[in-house]
Parts: sequence; C-alpha cells; structure tokens
Amino acid sequence: MKLPLVIACASALAITVPSTASAAQTLKLDLADPANAVAGGVTTQTAPLAAGQSYVVRVSGSGSLWRPSDFPSPAAWCGTPDAKPIMEPTPGAEATVAAVDPAIVFASPVGSFLYGRGACVDSEAKDLPYPSGLKLGTRGVLIPAVPIGGQPAAPDPTHTYTYAVTGDGTPLQFQFADLHTGDNSGIFTIDVRSADDCTAQHCLPQSPAGTTPIPTPPTTPPTTPPTTPTQTPTCGGKGKLSVRLVLKKGLKVARASFYVNDRLRAAVRGKKLTDADGSLKTQTLTGLPDGPLAIKAIVRLSDRKIVRLSAVAKTCGSADAPVALM
Repeated sequence: MKLPLVIACASALAITVPSTASAAQTLKLDLADPANAVAGGVTTQTAPLAAGQSYVVRVSGSGSLWRPSDFPSPAAWCGTPDAKPIMEPTPGAEATVAAVDPAIVFASPVGSFLYGRGACVDSEAKDLPYPSGLKLGTRGVLIPAVPIGGQPAAPDPTHTYTYAVTGDGTPLQFQFADLHTGDNSGIFTIDVRSADDCTAQHCLPQSPAGTTPIPTPPTTPPTTPPTTPTQTPTCGGKGKLSVRLVLKKGLKVARASFYVNDRLRAAVRGKKLTDADGSLKTQTLTGLPDGPLAIKAIVRLSDRKIVRLSAVAKTCGSADAPVALM
C-alpha cells in the first residue's frame, strides 16, 4: 500500500517453523520484488532453522509503496513521511520519501488507497497508521508479522523491529505483501539469530538480563493461508476484462489510466468515461494474460486531485459482472 517507540517484550508473534542453522543469518527483502504480489509468494528465506530452537528475527529498513510520478508535484501527504531518504532504496527506483517500514505504513499520498482501503482520501488519513504488509511463515503459509510486544501504534525512529520464532527444520520465509510492486522502493535487512546468541549479545536490551523473551509457540503451524480483505477474485472473458470505477458520489473524473500487473493497458478521458447522466461507464481491458490480475486505476478528478483504485481479478472465460475498482 502514519513518536519514539520502545518495543516491550511482554508478548510476541511466535510461529512454529519445521534444522540445522544456529549461526546468524542476514537476508535482504526488496519491496519491489514481484513475489510480493503473489498470495503466499516467498520473497526471501533463511536456511533451515533447527527444530525446537528459539530464534530472534530483527527486521529494519524504510521504503515507499508509491511512485512520485503517480501524484501531482509536490505530493500532499497524510501522516508524516520521513525527512531522511529511504534507508536502502531499490536500485533503479525513482527517488521518493519513506512512508513505510517493516511494521507500519505511517504516511500516504493524498488520494491513495492501501490494501483496498481508503487510507488517505480527501486529505483525511482514515486508516493511518496501518500495519505493514510484512509476513513470515514456513512451507508457503505466511501470516502477518507482529513484533515482540505487539503491533506498535507509531513507527520506531530506527525502523527496526524484533520478532520471535521457533524452528521446525525448514526455512523461515518472508514476504512484503503488495499487489502493485512496480512502484515500490526500499530494501529491508533481516537478521536472524538464535535466542541464546541474541541474549548474549544484548539484541534486546530492554529485556531482563539472562532471560529469553520468547513465549511458548503453538505446537502446529497455521494450516490455511490468510485471505486479503477486499481482494475477491472475479472472472472475466479470456484475454479481456470489464472494470468499473467506484467513487464517492459527486466526484467528476477527468481521465483514468488502467494498469494490469503494473503495465498500462488503457488511458481514457472525456466522453469515453461517462454517460450523458454523468455516471461512469464500464471499461473493457483487452490483451490480458491468463491467471491472477492485479488491477490498478489512477484517476485524475476535474479538480486535479488524484485517486488510486485497485482490485484483484482473473481471466477464466466466464462472463461475470464487471470488476469493481475501489
């Protein structure tokens, strides 16, 4: 897809992951990696973690889920983006300010949607701050990652968060879920250490000396992947799909650009957008590939404000109702 914070160690996300690795491991997770747009997709993973061994995972970094050119310049923001540049930008990505870290989306451009929700519409930060898309798990079953101490209400100044896991002999897998990875920038650093090593090296200085802030994990891993709210697959004709813009009543659209899997498929303006009564016309996108489709619309209103809408669909040869972009 917005206050200094000390992470407490009273609770943690503890998941069982199926061993071998006890030495420290360091990984990189690129927010622009296309694997982030796939349900259950794995962007990066560790070597197998020893069964029954407790581990501490530290994830740090900052990034953005938006491309500056998608919005008027200078962009207006809900929340407060970082004054400093992204800690490690994605190579080749447009320079932009940091608005997200491993735990929180803390800023959003005006007119943008986040995970299908109106995060920042009409200059009102309706859903910010919002939990980020970081997920972790094993065997392709990834769940939202919650730091030790619970989901924070504000970003840590260092954009570093700590998580607790228990190995079960298979790699620990990571993803930063986002349907539109082509406009993302930012690379997170993931550091994995055994709980004993972390305690000895004071990885968690706020925890009591000599203790391991790892709760007892569940005995079985999650059996079903979580569903993403508002992302209901819809089928259209093979190779083409009808889409419909869903906007607040009274908003007047000047033009709309439609992207499928981050590729521009149509740019529509004027009479092709609205009927005589002002209602928005259904648009047909053609030349689409088979399989899941991440659809995005960048809509410029008559007052020059920008609204971003999105949905998930798939082409499967049936003739269902148009996909609603919200």
